[in-house]
Amino acid sequence: MRGPRRSPLARCLWYAAELLVTLGFVLLLLVVHQLWWTNRQARASSSGVGAVSGKEPVAEGIGKSGGSPQHPR
Repeated sequence: MRGPRRSPLARCLWYAAELLVTLGFVLLLLVVHQLWWTNRQARASSSGVGAVSGKEPVAEGIGKSGGSPQHPR
């Protein structure tokens, strides 16, 4: 047995409220992720471990003279 039927306006408001709650939850997850990642980057840079950006560190001499390593003679 189903409950009383809602008017179209009530249904529209219900779906809009559900959408707003869902978007708020997704935005909250985004903010938590940003704070976590910023904290991780700050700890890595303060401990001198290196960047956690996923890039490999540049070897000494590479990138300074056209991309080829400088060899001592």
